[in-house]
Amino acid sequence: RRTIHFYVTSGLLHPPFKTGRTMAYYDPAHLNKLEYIKGLKKDGLPLAAIKERIEDRERKGPGFGRHAGESLGFINRRPLPPPRRAYGKKTRQAIIDVGCRLFMAKGYHQTRVIEIIEYLGQGKGSFYHFFSNKKELFLECIPLIFNDMFAQSWKRIKESADPMERLKLRMQITLPVYRELNLILKLCAEVQEDDDPKLQEMGRRIIHSVYRPVEADIQRGVELGVFRNVDARAVAFLLVGAVAGLGHFVEKPSRSLQASMEKTVFDIVARALLPGPA
Repeated sequence: RRTIHFYVTSGLLHPPFKTGRTMAYYDPAHLNKLEYIKGLKKDGLPLAAIKERIEDRERKGPGFGRHAGESLGFINRRPLPPPRRAYGKKTRQAIIDVGCRLFMAKGYHQTRVIEIIEYLGQGKGSFYHFFSNKKELFLECIPLIFNDMFAQSWKRIKESADPMERLKLRMQITLPVYRELNLILKLCAEVQEDDDPKLQEMGRRIIHSVYRPVEADIQRGVELGVFRNVDARAVAFLLVGAVAGLGHFVEKPSRSLQASMEKTVFDIVARALLPGPA
């Protein structure tokens, strides 16, 4: 139920029909979307890309949109009661889940502990039983956010030994989530200005984990003679910065624009790295 609520607040699911403060009806379109989301997540797509596909399908037919219930006679309405309070590990995980979403949406400094507590309907004691302060929660959340974005895709990269192919795969994986990547880098830059050394180190570590694999692929290509003799770190900075910076200019690219961006970025990288005239 917590997952369904998260999908609703994230815009992946349309709001249910509420009959009161504690009762809500979910129509057949919700079931269609949940199955669709489940399948795409198995394929490794990030939520941002899944949301775009859902919006695409909603425009194509009522059977997938918020009015699906009307087209199907609004059968099989099933009320879902509000989530019961979770304790122990479930409570800790719920705090982390909400923390991840708020940090991504509002940034570190603008997120308040009281918001997390109120959202979960828990007392302050529940939060402070697991985390001594907001910083401790943040240190737990950021690596999870980062890993969630890319973890399912690393296997494809590991299977390739070709430096150029690895760079291409990294771009294919990163471009659909460039807005999230931009937010992650902003959060890391924000905490590097904090007085807490642990936060500063965490910010540096995440930023390094973004560009160092790219740098390593480029350096490997240079050593093999596949790439021209370039400053691998400088090129990695430029490449990561270019992809993350797209979030400032394009909010929700169409599939054709995303494909065009992928080809353009790859062409620029190939011209910069491959031997021959630039």
